[in-house]
Amino acid sequence: MKQLSSIALQALAITAFLAAPLAANAASIREDAKLQDILVTTFVIEQTRANCGAVDIRMSRMQKKIVEMAEHTTAMGYSQADMQAEVASKEGQERLASAANDYMTSRGADMADKASICAFAQSEIKARTEVGKLLKSR
Repeated sequence: MKQLSSIALQALAITAFLAAPLAANAASIREDAKLQDILVTTFVIEQTRANCGAVDIRMSRMQKKIVEMAEHTTAMGYSQADMQAEVASKEGQERLASAANDYMTSRGADMADKASICAFAQSEIKARTEVGKLLKSR
C-alpha cells in the first residue's frame, strides 16, 4: 500500500502543531463529517495527482484546506495522538484510501486505468467540485 501522501503528512503536521491537548477518541473523529470530508478530499487529490500527469495540485488552495482542517481539529479538541491514529495508522490509511477510491469510482474513474483517472480529474475541474477546485490542468 502507498505510504502516507506528502499532502496528508503536511496536513497532519499542521494539525498536530495546532491541535488542542484535549482528549477525543478516534471514533468521534471518524464521525466528524467535516473532518472526514477534508481527509477524503486530500486522499482523492493525492490519488489523482499520483495517477494523472495531466493535472497538478493548486497548492495555495490545498494549504488553505489544511489550515481549515487544523482550525477545525483545534476547535473540536482532537489531540495529536487521535489525529495520528486516524490518519497515519494502517487502518486509518486503508479506510481513507477506500473512501477516496469509492468517491472516484462513483464518478466514473477506473482505479486501474490512468486515462480514466485523468478523465475524472478533468471532469471535476470543469464541474468546479470541491476536488476540482483543488486541481489544475498542466
